[in-house]
Parts: sequence; C-alpha cells; structure tokens
Amino acid sequence: MAGKTAIEQCQVDAIVDTLNDFMSSFPWTEKNQEVKSHVFNELLTREAPHLLQDLETYLGDKEWLIGNSVTWADFYWDICSTTLLVFKPDLLDSHLRLVTLRKKVQAIPRIAAWVQRRPQTKL
Repeated sequence: MAGKTAIEQCQVDAIVDTLNDFMSSFPWTEKNQEVKSHVFNELLTREAPHLLQDLETYLGDKEWLIGNSVTWADFYWDICSTTLLVFKPDLLDSHLRLVTLRKKVQAIPRIAAWVQRRPQTKL
C-alpha cells in the first residue's frame, strides 16, 4: 500500500503530503460562518483548480497515482475528493481522469462494501 520500491514510497508520501497540506488549509473549526465560507470559497475556486490540474498531469494515462497497483495515495485522494465534493459538487467536472481514479478506488470490493455500510457523516 505504501509503494513497492523506495522511490514509489517517496512518491506516495509526496502525493499524500500535498493533499494533506491542501486539506489542512481549510478552516474546519472556524466558528464565524462568514469567514469560513469565504475561505472555503477561495480555496475551492482559486487554489483547488491548480492542485487538481497538477494531480491529473501527474496521473497522466496511468491507472493509479503511483506504480501499477493501488496505494494509500489513491485511497487518500478518494477520501479528500469525497469531502471536497460535498462543498463544491462540480469540482471534478473537468478532471475526468481523477474521477476515473475515484471510481476505481470505490470499485475495490472491500471499499465498496464499506461505503455501503459506513455511517454517514454530516459536514
């Protein structure tokens, strides 16, 4: 799950850290709804398109983000994108390869089973 070689492990860490840096920039605990909405909007409309384009370029025509099998970078992409789509449903409309990657992760039998039975979290 972490990559088959030392290089792949570094690549997985880089993708996960990049996604985590972006997700950490959201003011998840901000009490002032006006401030929170403004920052969310800025991040989703100004910053996210650059990140998504870079991720899609990195993915290219590959099946998975790193190597030739699923890694936790693919899982983390699915988790992050699921959360972001709650706030901006059209976020991935022009990033079809990233949508395909999400679908591939969600089609993994054990992941699909979990998604069906997991509790729904309200954001």
